[in-house]
Amino acid sequence: MAAAPRYAASSGRSLNSSSASGLASASLLAMGMPFTAARTATGRVDLAAEVDGDRVRIEVRDDGPGVPAELREKVFTPFFTTREKGTGLGLAFVREIVRDHDSEVVVRDAPGGGSVFSFELPRAEGKGHA
Repeated sequence: MAAAPRYAASSGRSLNSSSASGLASASLLAMGMPFTAARTATGRVDLAAEVDGDRVRIEVRDDGPGVPAELREKVFTPFFTTREKGTGLGLAFVREIVRDHDSEVVVRDAPGGGSVFSFELPRAEGKGHA
């Protein structure tokens, strides 16, 4: 029986969850986490956010088997899946939303095993920003 997913979050600066970027980030991560959590060795998924000027960098890291180099572009293709019951839409949606914000989502190997999915979004302007 697989371990229940655990999520850890870290951030260099607090993000305003009511901001457009905060909501978009939460939505993107929610779409990506089921894909990631189902394949981890321990069920652990780490989330990190870092504010850099007018951009927010988001990383989702797991300790699963990783994404083979030959599949790193394919996993973002609509309806491509390696799971028996997968739809192949989660990461395709993530890529399109990130591209709508003039950025790209990339996947790479995590040190010690697993994968890291990362992307940047514009930081929302207005109230609540330090």
